[in-house]
Amino acid sequence: MPTLSQSLNQTSHRSVLLRKLRKLGFSEIASLIQLGAQRGCIHYHNTLERRPVIDPGLEQLPNEELVIALLHGGQPYEPMAIRCAAQLLKTPGLDYQQIAFAAIRERCEIPLRYIASMGKRRDPDGETEWEQILESLPGPHAEVQEGVLPHYSRFMSDPGIQRGGRQPATWLNPSP
Repeated sequence: MPTLSQSLNQTSHRSVLLRKLRKLGFSEIASLIQLGAQRGCIHYHNTLERRPVIDPGLEQLPNEELVIALLHGGQPYEPMAIRCAAQLLKTPGLDYQQIAFAAIRERCEIPLRYIASMGKRRDPDGETEWEQILESLPGPHAEVQEGVLPHYSRFMSDPGIQRGGRQPATWLNPSP
């Protein structure tokens, strides 16, 4: 299976974060998605096999690092991981400058910038947060080949037409 970096035509590097994850027992991307589901991304809770995943706690693996781990180019390409990261980015109290710094260090600015730019355009409730992420990422916006990263609609819930008329789509937020 190709990695996210290979899918984006980039090179991977030796990552301190991936070594830390292996030490914590997270050697597969599915276990990180499961951890994201345990931390509030319940939209993905029933999509994975029921593997026992032990949460090491926010002290050892903060949500900021979990987001970057899900977007890391050294991981196998898994669109669900990118979608889970997009939902985790709406967790209250995140340090967006720390996320941007970690994204630069771990070379995953492209998927983070993609999610933030989609959020800025499509999530009016989180425009400030998405802008903070985009302002913290240096350099020009790299074009991503269409179809490589998930469509923005995969980051949202669209209830469609209900009794009261058409309901607007909303960005998926983690549950407390």
